[in-house]
Amino acid sequence: MSFGKALVSAMVTKARNLKKPRRGPALSKQMLLPLPLPLVKDLSLVSHLALASFQSGHGSQHLLYQLIRTTYLSARSNLKWNEGLGAGTYQLYCDAEREMEAIAAGRASGGPWTLSENASSVLEKIVCIYDVQLSGISGGLFTRCHAKLEQLLGMLVVRSGKALLQCDQTRSADKTHGD
Repeated sequence: MSFGKALVSAMVTKARNLKKPRRGPALSKQMLLPLPLPLVKDLSLVSHLALASFQSGHGSQHLLYQLIRTTYLSARSNLKWNEGLGAGTYQLYCDAEREMEAIAAGRASGGPWTLSENASSVLEKIVCIYDVQLSGISGGLFTRCHAKLEQLLGMLVVRSGKALLQCDQTRSADKTHGD
């Protein structure tokens, strides 16, 4: 073996040894590939139905919670938007969050589960971005983002000591007990 080949071989071996150690087990083929199309369609349909229900004046606490999950999974807290997926801006996600808080506040004061024109427009953009993200995300990244969302929502519930948007649940319980 010539000196040049030996030097190159030593450099390649050294470069291999400098790689960062793997954090956790290797990802399976399923985790590296994009999400299966039937799952993408199901996830997308849930978000679109929640939005359409609100737009037709038939919103509910559960549907608002689904829109919150869609928005947060699409954007915030190092989820998909921070992973470089999606064309939304930080301001768009802030606007969506503000509009959903307004929906919940309106309902807490006795108003209907409906969207304003601005809320409808903002949430339509979020749902469209979510669709694009779902069509291009790997199973592994989706799993990590979903786990981060669950952790975030768990912290919110634990910190407050009650379920998200609980005011409507107590109102429903009062109606069933005749109070």
